[in-house]
Amino acid sequence: MRAALPPEALDATDRLLINRLQDGLPLTHAPFAPVAQEAGISEAEVVDRITHMREIGAITRFGPFLDAEAMGGAFCLCAMA
Repeated sequence: MRAALPPEALDATDRLLINRLQDGLPLTHAPFAPVAQEAGISEAEVVDRITHMREIGAITRFGPFLDAEAMGGAFCLCAMA
């Protein structure tokens, strides 16, 4: 079981990023740009903050969620080392 993070582990910007990133990112050459602009920080800082939140366990993963059924397939859970 993971330990809870202390209240000061995430600031308002981190919380905004978590909430905003759950809505998905645009498929563009600069997907973090709109999020960075909304948060008032640079794209590099968005990436740095995501990395930091992964390192401290605030988020467990950051990656795409593919809807296999919508693409004509079926759900399959796979793991790779």
